[in-house]
Amino acid sequence: MRDSLSAFITVFIMATVLIPVVHAETNAARLALGLPPLRPKRLYAGTPVDTARKSKRSLAPLGTQYFCDFSIQPECCDNQVSDGDGGFTYTGCTATSSANNPFTCTDSQYALCANGDTPFFATTFATYQCPITPYTVIACCDPENTNDCVDPILDSGSSSTTSAFYCPNFGQDDDYRFPNCCTDSTYEHCANIATENSVG
Repeated sequence: MRDSLSAFITVFIMATVLIPVVHAETNAARLALGLPPLRPKRLYAGTPVDTARKSKRSLAPLGTQYFCDFSIQPECCDNQVSDGDGGFTYTGCTATSSANNPFTCTDSQYALCANGDTPFFATTFATYQCPITPYTVIACCDPENTNDCVDPILDSGSSSTTSAFYCPNFGQDDDYRFPNCCTDSTYEHCANIATENSVG
């Protein structure tokens, strides 16, 4: 009889302890009992959130003309590929125009002068100026991001910020060929308003 009573009490205590385990509905109740949280009901179903629209880079207007000196064939190339030694090669190149004539390339292409195994970057056919305040700082920019700029090449005898200038592609891993006008030398605020000088 005593054994039966002990067995009954043992079963009753175990049932009392196990009932909350079986019926625990919340992670709080499970954690209070020293159990791990429940498995998520929906895995990989993230809550949708609003995201800001991705900004577009300011593009250069099409139609800027370039030029290759020394009767070298102009080319428009699609890709710049690192050769692993600090240099670059170009692929997807198409001969355009004829030597000693101005030519244009799309914004995403490299305007090159095909000089055998060592092509060099073409230069703007005309010179440009920045005469409109406050955009008086001259610059040469990436045509696909006209706030990514470097200093231009000044026409001979020019020294001020509004003087005539040329833009070649002279960035090793960027394409700084578009003539542009900025408010200061940080090139953060630029406008596509460079004025083309007449070609004499």
